[in-house]
Amino acid sequence: MKKIALIADGWKRFVTYSWVDGIIKQAESLGIDICLYYFSSNGNWSHDKKFNDGEYVIYSLPELDGFDGIIFDCSNMVDGEQIESIVGKLEQTRTPVVSIAYDREGFYYVGNDNKRLFTEMIDHLYNHHNCRSFVYAGGPEGQYENTVRLEAFKEAMESYGIPVTDDMYMNGDYDFATGVRYMKEWQEEKRAFPDAFVCANDNIAAGICSEAARYGYSVPVDFLVTGCDNLDKAAFFSPQITTIESNRGRIGQTAMQILADLWDGRPVEKYHYLQSDLVYGESCGCPNNGRVDYRRYAKEQIEYQVAVGEQEEAVMTLQNAIEECVSYNELYEKFSKYVLSLDCDGLYIITDKELVQASMQGEFPRKRYNPDNLMLSYAGEKQKGKMDVRTLVELKTYMESQPGRNTFMLCSIHFRDRIVGCTVLRNPRFLYDNADVMSINSTFVTRLEDLYRQRKLEVINEELKNIYNRDALTGLYNRVAYTEMVMPRFKNLTENGTSCSMIFFDVDGFKQINDTKGHKYGDEVLKEIAETLEREKPVEGFVYRFGGDEFVLFYPHNDEKVIQDFIEKVSSELKKSDVSISYGIIVTDPSSGRSLDEYIVMADKEMYKIKQAKKTKHKYNFFTLA
Repeated sequence: MKKIALIADGWKRFVTYSWVDGIIKQAESLGIDICLYYFSSNGNWSHDKKFNDGEYVIYSLPELDGFDGIIFDCSNMVDGEQIESIVGKLEQTRTPVVSIAYDREGFYYVGNDNKRLFTEMIDHLYNHHNCRSFVYAGGPEGQYENTVRLEAFKEAMESYGIPVTDDMYMNGDYDFATGVRYMKEWQEEKRAFPDAFVCANDNIAAGICSEAARYGYSVPVDFLVTGCDNLDKAAFFSPQITTIESNRGRIGQTAMQILADLWDGRPVEKYHYLQSDLVYGESCGCPNNGRVDYRRYAKEQIEYQVAVGEQEEAVMTLQNAIEECVSYNELYEKFSKYVLSLDCDGLYIITDKELVQASMQGEFPRKRYNPDNLMLSYAGEKQKGKMDVRTLVELKTYMESQPGRNTFMLCSIHFRDRIVGCTVLRNPRFLYDNADVMSINSTFVTRLEDLYRQRKLEVINEELKNIYNRDALTGLYNRVAYTEMVMPRFKNLTENGTSCSMIFFDVDGFKQINDTKGHKYGDEVLKEIAETLEREKPVEGFVYRFGGDEFVLFYPHNDEKVIQDFIEKVSSELKKSDVSISYGIIVTDPSSGRSLDEYIVMADKEMYKIKQAKKTKHKYNFFTLA
């Protein structure tokens, strides 16, 4: 069994899942059993940096040296700092790294020869369509592929003797909205159009063409536009967009083959450029290439919209169901039921222990996971139902023992930048056709955070109540707790005809201790007595500091031996420190009609009798029935 880590960004970008599909298919064709850990984030989804940080933290989870191979894809990442952080970790590992569309010393490269292809695209515009002015409509500044394409653009301009000025290239995102924005800015600034917009991808190209039409311009009549990646937008858009073939399906296969060759000791070249060609279309002035079947495309779009509608309805149903959950376990069960109803073999939920503890001082970690604080909260599979897997070690052993070729996709659970845990999906094939499932995860996380806040509030209230009910010096329950806890218990026992025991303690010669040795020493004596009483108390017994040097034990039973053993242990322990206490014991009579306060007074009197008896060396009965 070979273990492979795939590090990629793109819950919402279906191209990422083609890597997974290619890896699995190639491993199958080679007869290699693999366990593929897919560490996935969607850090591009939000403009909230703290949210993105919470997404990216999944990359801090893997121990890279524990894998047989690593496949790294940053083609969708726009956070340069995050990329460098991951790359830094990869450079320190001894495990071979195959990089998708990112060239780095020590990594094997798989992807298109972007520089060559962009050079050919610009050459086509220059020589075939007589373009002499160009603008590069780019993607994220600093992103690797965008940088390579921009360099190719600049080198081509230089080769044609065209000076490159700052207004000849723009940076944005890789989406349709970026192209729309570029055209709006161009129009608002009333700038003259270039002969051609060379776009970093098809989304940007489609956005430029669409927005230009709103202003009354026509592509390719008023200017030419080219794209890259050969997305559906390129083939089916009007005008049909000239683009560069991507060969997405072969990238995962090639990456897997590189690792297999390395494992077998075969020589492997650093660069693996996939065979890609230019695809000419109407946006650059070439004729329609006839590659599309509009009736088939319309059918697929209708089916897609129906699927989207069904998905939205299912998510709404899920949301309604989990909003009624009143516990973590109930939430996990309902979330699992939904996920496993899709084309997915298993769901495992890992959480930070703080989620359960929800302590007043507790905090979830930021930036990275705390492995020592992670726990397995839920494990379920489509074929087996809820599984009896109790620890993370057991889960890992189970995952890596499954025969064949399995993908385990790990995604961060986070409350913005606070790291709560992660979900693990086993073979989530539903993502291949339905990649935009952030709403599913978001629904789950939103309710999880609601439950946590409720739990946190409950715990805080409990802790505050505990502080209110505790004596500051000794940590024992105080008179307030005595009133709130013992009195209701005593009333219930009395109504049920059950007798109980009360012991009233008083420190012998405590005033003298304070007068001769000081109050600080006296406080230490009280703390020692409190610790001894709390440590030696019988099961179900409650110890209270009643006031000053007075303590009370409430025991909801009438067991002479238990009480006698308790008194003897306490007396023996305190004797070691030259501390003496007197005590009065009362066993309640449910038929007497006496209140708890009356019994306390009686126990106090019994204690006083014993204290006086000590002074006169008078014997006294151990138990008094009242």
